[in-house]
Amino acid sequence: MLMVLRDTDTGEIADGHIRYLMIRADVLMGLAHEWPLGDTQQFVHALERSAYRHARDSFETYQASNRFSDGDFLSAVAQVAAQLGWGSWHVTERPGGGRRIAVRNSPFASGFGPSSHPVCGAICGVLEAMGSVSHGRQVRVTEESCAAQPHGAECIFHLS
Repeated sequence: MLMVLRDTDTGEIADGHIRYLMIRADVLMGLAHEWPLGDTQQFVHALERSAYRHARDSFETYQASNRFSDGDFLSAVAQVAAQLGWGSWHVTERPGGGRRIAVRNSPFASGFGPSSHPVCGAICGVLEAMGSVSHGRQVRVTEESCAAQPHGAECIFHLS
């Protein structure tokens, strides 16, 4: 699915014109703890909005090139997420409609550390972008629970 070129001469990891960066999860999520006034929820929300905006551009490119035309867009995105180190995503249908996405080993939860609130806003943003591109309308994504929270084993997202 992911067609990444690793060019050690230029120091670039890219899928076409979409550039990627390998960074430690604790370095990225550690920014939340450095955020002004210690408002970690504001950081998580900003990360979600940025992930949405940039992932939407990627998904529009992928859709235009029929990259994910062989089946379910969300299942394809789940496979790519695992290749990019975004944890292991398991998608199921919800009774009454919508989807449930269980993410095991979220780099955002593990990089953030213990939290009283969900911290995987980047995954919410990517799921919102994927849904809006594949369905042609806004979708709602909520992180019901997070592995960073007490007794959290995995992160649970609902897409409707």
